[in-house]
Amino acid sequence: MKRFIKTLLSFGIFAILFFVVALYLWGNNSHPLLKSNVIYQKGTTGHLNSRLKEVKDIKNVDLLFLGSSSTYRGFDPRLFEANGFSSFNLGSSAQTPIQTKVLLKRYLESTNPKRIIYAMNPEVLSMDGVESALDLIANDTSDANSAKMAMTIHHVKVYNTFIFASLQQVFGQHMSYQKKSSKGIDTYISGGFVEREMKYFDPKTEKKLKTKDITVNYRKDQLKAFEDIINLIQARDIELILINAPVTSYAYNSYTLKQKKQFDDLMSSYADYIDFNTVLKLQDSLHFYDPYHLNQHGVELFNKKVIEIIKQ
Repeated sequence: MKRFIKTLLSFGIFAILFFVVALYLWGNNSHPLLKSNVIYQKGTTGHLNSRLKEVKDIKNVDLLFLGSSSTYRGFDPRLFEANGFSSFNLGSSAQTPIQTKVLLKRYLESTNPKRIIYAMNPEVLSMDGVESALDLIANDTSDANSAKMAMTIHHVKVYNTFIFASLQQVFGQHMSYQKKSSKGIDTYISGGFVEREMKYFDPKTEKKLKTKDITVNYRKDQLKAFEDIINLIQARDIELILINAPVTSYAYNSYTLKQKKQFDDLMSSYADYIDFNTVLKLQDSLHFYDPYHLNQHGVELFNKKVIEIIKQ
């Protein structure tokens, strides 16, 4: 029996080592279409790689912005600087509370913000977080926080990508990527903002837009991570403002009144909360480039209102 257990353990160790080596070789040498369970993409359209390289040198800001693409495409640090506020935008594509928690554990102490503005919406509490986790793993350091994130999400793509990224880091390849500030119609602006070339949303040609009511089911793991974020911020006595960033009327009205109230009540129970879809009247065809993102004209109006509220 002892011999059987010893053999079994030896085989298990060999199998793990074989898997790790094979994963590393496969991830480095196979065609992207053949490695669907290892999604290691650096320098994506969200410019997270550039943002996370820059944030390592950011100290003691007035404002720190958190959230998904509506954050890094919605808060322009140049506009806040012109009004006397230093800031950094720590948003990322499809960022859910699970990834926000990791980012705060890494960068909250060094950025040391006086105030945090955190853009939330019902969808980020309903997502599994896989997309954002893969983006974060590929473009930042692999550490214990990454491991905990992978175990929380518990998805094969996240596990495999974390292992691959960790090996890349061990061999000094993980942070060697250099991304250009411009990629297509997007330009990375120092401070974490991504500026899109001017474009106007045309509701008539948008055929993929969902106009019917959508289902929202908040995930327990996302709610738990969100509560951890609140506690982390409160422990440092940092002022927190939760917001619902502006979207087109089509996108906003895809939620029922009951869903809107449920979300508003939830956010208000944690901190000061503002739904900018109700306090700021923007026009779909003038101030957005797609159903969920402001164009630069919309960004300027939105940021102006945010600055007014902060100053008050």
